[in-house]
Amino acid sequence: MLDEHIDAATVNRIMKRRDAFLRDLVSYYPRSAPVIAKSLRDSSNDEKALEDAVADALGIMGYHVQRVGGKGTPDGIATVRLGRRSSESSQSYALTYDAKSSGSDARRMLDPEKQKPSERPARIQAGTARTSVLRVHRERAAEQFNLDVAPRFTLLVAPGFQGDGDEKALIGDICRNDGITPITVEDLARLVELFPLRRLTPLKLQELFASHTPDGTRAFVDAVQEQDPPAAPPVSEVIELLVQYSERRTPVTVDTIMTAVYERRGIDLDRDETAAIVRGLAALAPATMYFDGQIVALNATPQGLLGELGQTLNEYPHRLAGAYKVAIPVPKQRGEENQ
Repeated sequence: MLDEHIDAATVNRIMKRRDAFLRDLVSYYPRSAPVIAKSLRDSSNDEKALEDAVADALGIMGYHVQRVGGKGTPDGIATVRLGRRSSESSQSYALTYDAKSSGSDARRMLDPEKQKPSERPARIQAGTARTSVLRVHRERAAEQFNLDVAPRFTLLVAPGFQGDGDEKALIGDICRNDGITPITVEDLARLVELFPLRRLTPLKLQELFASHTPDGTRAFVDAVQEQDPPAAPPVSEVIELLVQYSERRTPVTVDTIMTAVYERRGIDLDRDETAAIVRGLAALAPATMYFDGQIVALNATPQGLLGELGQTLNEYPHRLAGAYKVAIPVPKQRGEENQ
């Protein structure tokens, strides 16, 4: 467009509208964990895109996400309903979240040759974090948005934080004071990638919000990455169940799969473990597998599901996804299904 002598302001306005359209278009289609992780990394310099990517990340990890934005409000609210555990009170919880991009390092679409890529992610200053404002947003959210689960935590996502790695840095003090959990874009992206492979649940993720320093949240993600991978998931049994029960009036649920896996393979999983396995598979194959937290269904043929799982897992190193790769049956070629 510049070659056609269209002025820079008009080009900039058109490009922004194009980007907004593409973001909206992409949001209509399910994306796998690695794709969402890449979206997080790619959006560090674009605040609106980063807001959307954080919402997608929380959504794929099992939260119901309400996107908000605007003056005087958080970027969004994420809620998970876990219900009661025996005689305990409900374990359901909610959090507000905000994303801060690196405005100073934002890409210049009109003159990219003059932009030298940063050697490390830009770090927001403690004052830029505005943690006291984020705390107010959290405290007002239940009444402001008529929530039945009041937010208890606030997640702050940024490319980096000034003072990260320094125990005496101001960012840790203000985040502890205001109950803020700061996490870098890179660490959140890593957590999204690990989520389907480590059978993480929102109940386990609640431990993340006890951290109030970037170092603390990074240590949580490091611990998840370094833990021994779980046993190979019963992928074949899940697919067989979905095919077998596809014509039933009663939908397949987590409880259905939990019972059938025990009866068929003698694997005694509790409901949370079963839900984590199913949610992980859906995060790896969102186009061909449906899961809403309770009901499970196929969006394609079993071969289509296996193909998508295999394609997504190929993006992971074997040390992270080895157990899952072994558990995925090799899709049959055309003509073999009838043999």
